[in-house]
Amino acid sequence: MTRRTARRCPATAAPAPVDSPYRTPRARIPPLAGAWLAGLLAGSASCPPPDAPEDPGTPSDDDTSPPDEGCGVDDPECVDWRYVTDAHGRALFLHGLNTDGDAKAGGLPSITREEVLALASESGFNHARYLVFWSQIEPQPGAYDDAYLDEVLERLDWFAEAGIHVVVDMHQDCWGDSIYQLATGDPDYGGVNGAPVWATITDGEPHDQLEGFWSLCYLSSDVIRAFDNFWDASAHPELQDAYAAMWAHVASRLGDHAAVLGYDLMNEPWEGSHVTDQEAFDTTLYADFLRRVVGAIRGVDPDRWIFYEPRAFGPNQGGPSWLPPLEDPRSGPPRLAYYPHFYPIAYETGYDPSADGYIDAWEDFRAAEAEELRTPLLVGEYSVLPFETEGDRAAYFSRMNAMLERTTSGWAFWDRSVAGQTQDGGSTRVLDYLVRPYARAVAGQPVEAAYDEDSGTFTLVFESRAKVRGATEVFVPAALYPAGPTVQVDDPEGSYTATWDDSGQVLTLEVDPSIPQHTVRVLR
Repeated sequence: MTRRTARRCPATAAPAPVDSPYRTPRARIPPLAGAWLAGLLAGSASCPPPDAPEDPGTPSDDDTSPPDEGCGVDDPECVDWRYVTDAHGRALFLHGLNTDGDAKAGGLPSITREEVLALASESGFNHARYLVFWSQIEPQPGAYDDAYLDEVLERLDWFAEAGIHVVVDMHQDCWGDSIYQLATGDPDYGGVNGAPVWATITDGEPHDQLEGFWSLCYLSSDVIRAFDNFWDASAHPELQDAYAAMWAHVASRLGDHAAVLGYDLMNEPWEGSHVTDQEAFDTTLYADFLRRVVGAIRGVDPDRWIFYEPRAFGPNQGGPSWLPPLEDPRSGPPRLAYYPHFYPIAYETGYDPSADGYIDAWEDFRAAEAEELRTPLLVGEYSVLPFETEGDRAAYFSRMNAMLERTTSGWAFWDRSVAGQTQDGGSTRVLDYLVRPYARAVAGQPVEAAYDEDSGTFTLVFESRAKVRGATEVFVPAALYPAGPTVQVDDPEGSYTATWDDSGQVLTLEVDPSIPQHTVRVLR
């Protein structure tokens, strides 16, 4: 590891105030509302170095444990509710991948320890959404497969070694492979992706899946009935009781692990027949379910963050959710985070930026919802669909990256295998669009964090907070800054240290907390 004081530019005048990361949304009118169901059914700057080098600072340890208890609710001396925070009270920006789609075939991802370490050391990722499955955890009612969770813990050790914050995702697609096991009579069909057979109550409804895109399975009669029975806690209370108890068991086994940042309660919930009244579903059945599972987890783990998603159909495509604010029964500030997905159906046929209203619609609704929910906003999944040209992908990622920086505090791309691909004969890996500078931990309240692709300048503005400890850390990829970063800090000379770690590609900044606001620019 090579550590040296980073190149710094002379201080300049303080910039004008900038807007909050959560911008004021435009009208909450879904411009694409009529298309949702139809769509589903259809298918370089440089500068001289400072006069005298400063002593290199020491980057702070990447502590993945939950934040300390020193902050009260809406405490002005702490980072506010818009950010997930670490043990030092620092605001976290999370960049990473879903790990991994191939786990659907056997319950565990194929990723190796060396590949996990490379996610952090080469790509700068500090986040992973790790897939687990109810059918693997509880193959029989009340009988938990702790050998499976032991395998999960072994892999979590790799993520802890890499300094990657993991959100454990309880994954399902179309309720589960149990649907197909019951429909075909083959007990070995799939068997991992979602609910176990014993929790799949279809009341004899047929499996009448439409031909076409895989997600049309959600419209199959047996899938709809399985979800309806699950959401109907009055008729089938045993299902949600079992689900909540299963989550409590998972939290009791995984919650003390250094890599675990939190839990994602259910992947892409589907409302079943309640699709005809989504607002009522959100505000009653689904909200009640979330409260039940949050309460169960808090019975065994008061500290880890709990991530929850809106129902998938509508919000995934840029439409609204009506979820009400949830209470976190833990003592101290709540640790709930909003974790929606983004999958516009129209992108299946190519990408035309001039005709794309999905990104704006998604941004407007999700930003407004996060404000109402008073939770951090992160993206649990988004991906690149089979665009026609490499130019399509470049235009999409340019817009998407800018929106994510402007509106959210992090994301998990779907998934590791897609990230490693070049598509449609292009020469650029998907991963190359994802790896960019970002402030992975901020020792204060973020005001602005954005990368200008044209100039190669990353700008971070943050305010001091008295109860936040540690240093600010910025990942600066060598692929974009081959000569290392040139750093400009608008604080007075001698009041800060900026240290560059070649091997980790991390800039560490320690500032004087008595200075109210700090502006940092990373230049090529």
